[in-house]
Amino acid sequence: MPTRKALTIEQLKHALHLAGEVARIEAEIHVILGTDGSDAKLSPPTAEKDPRKVKRSSAVRAKMAAAQRARWAKSKGETSTPVVQNPKKKGKRTMSPEAKAKIAAAQKARWARSKSAKAPTGAVIEKIAKIEAAAPKAKKKAKRNISPEGRAKMVEAGKRRWAKQAQAA
Repeated sequence: MPTRKALTIEQLKHALHLAGEVARIEAEIHVILGTDGSDAKLSPPTAEKDPRKVKRSSAVRAKMAAAQRARWAKSKGETSTPVVQNPKKKGKRTMSPEAKAKIAAAQKARWARSKSAKAPTGAVIEKIAKIEAAAPKAKKKAKRNISPEGRAKMVEAGKRRWAKQAQAA
């Protein structure tokens, strides 16, 4: 689509003419449909939601259930149960500060028991120290360096491999 700067006068006149035609056709549609024409644009009909899939509040669901129980009782010839108008909502449960403190203290006690069970005792620490003192410390391996002759041999071997692969291909 051309930009506004690239439009010619003829193109602008044609666009204005088409806009007038659209307005005239919309006015005719409003006359045919009997609407007042307050809608600036006609929108296509929207698909309605399936009423079975609409989310309902707990109060509405309770009313529906009570109504269904009443219909069921009526069909069986029994007396219906009263319809619940507003079921009582459960509030958000909160924990008292005393209960929180109790839980925190119990958790701290569990951690302390766990840590004390895992911590080595004095005799174990002494044994570990003796073993470490008696064991000879391993020397660090010196980094190995390749001599220039060895490096040259490796380069030549690589070149021969590449040449052999190039000939095979």
